[in-house]
This record gives sequence, C-alpha cells and structure tokens, in this order.
Amino acid sequence: VNQSFFAFPIERNALVMVFRLEEPFNNEDFIIGQFYSNLMAPLFEIYVKNRHVLKEIKQKRAIREFESNLSEKVTFNGLLPYVFEFLAEEVEANDANLFIVDEDSFISFEIEDDQISQKKFPRCGIPELIVQAKKPLVAKKLKSDTCDKFDDRIDKWSFNKSFIGFPIFSEKTVIAVLCVSDKNGWNKFNKWDIDILQKVSSVLSFIVPSCILNEKSIQF
Repeated sequence: VNQSFFAFPIERNALVMVFRLEEPFNNEDFIIGQFYSNLMAPLFEIYVKNRHVLKEIKQKRAIREFESNLSEKVTFNGLLPYVFEFLAEEVEANDANLFIVDEDSFISFEIEDDQISQKKFPRCGIPELIVQAKKPLVAKKLKSDTCDKFDDRIDKWSFNKSFIGFPIFSEKTVIAVLCVSDKNGWNKFNKWDIDILQKVSSVLSFIVPSCILNEKSIQF
C-alpha cells in the first residue's frame, strides 16, 4: 500500500517512522516531529546508559558464579560440560570447543550422551594461529577468504560461522585455545561476548593446568 511517511531520529539511539494513509504531511507535522525528537532524546540516552549498566552487572554476577563453581571441576569430564553450557547461555554460542596444546597435536573433547571422548588434530589452522600469535581472533564468518590459516582438518566445525577464539595461558605459554562459534540468531558476536570470553579464558588459566595433570595421571 502506498503511504506517505516521514522519519525523525532520536539522536543515534532510535528512528521513529510515522505513516499516514490520507493527506500528505505538512510543515507543521515536521515541526511536531522535531519537537518530540528533542523531547525524547535525553530519555533514550538515560535508557541506553542504564541498559549498559545493567548488562555489566549481569555479566559480573555471571562471572562470579562461574568462578565459584569451578573449584570442584578438577577434570575435563567435570569442567567441559559446565563451561560449554555457560557459554551457550551467556554468549549464545551454538557450538564451543577447547583445544589442548600437546607437543605435536591438539587434543579436543567431544561430549555425547554425557560421555566425553578425546580427539586429536594436527597443529594447524586457527587454533595454531592463536597459539603462535598469543592473542584472540574474532571473525564474522570464519573461512579461507577471511583467514588464510583456515584448515578443514581442524576448523571445519566452524566453517562460515561467526567465531571467537581465545588463548589460555599458563604463565606466558599458551596451553589451550577456547573457541566459540555460530552466534545464535545473530550474524556475529559482539563486544559483550568478547569481554566475557576474555574473562572466562583468564579464569580457565588457573583451572586447565590442573585438569591436564589429572588427565595424564589417569592415563598412566
């Protein structure tokens, strides 16, 4: 249906569109629109600031709870289901992976029917890039076009999906890479997701070394 309309911004926070079926808009309508734009601007500014504050509070509370629940997670069997569930809820990631750095390979873990199994990968692809760079990688769509280090042998699970990968350190050595992929309902992860991944990776730097030692003691 053909309708006349005009739109007025509320600073950078919103755009209001007004439609009319009958007579076209006139200068008086535009003046009224500008008046309401100026009137609502400070209210929207307060709303946006409060929303950010509330989100920061929620994030800090979630991280505190995450930290407090880790004390009993001394093996990968106990740790990984909890970490992956936390990431699915807090950053809305449909998939997550933890790659443990071994001498000549990466070790990851698959969870199926509450059972965890190990899988080995060659030292290649995005995890190896993160290990060598010692810094995170964020991609809107992970594929060879956006990252020339992409390798199907280890990165296929996150092909053409939004992606964040963070190194986990023990002192100055990267001992693992935490990855999330496929943001639920969105094209890419946002700064809140990156912040929370950074905090989770920092917390895991105190837990993962113990899990690695316990895993080796079980094997031998």
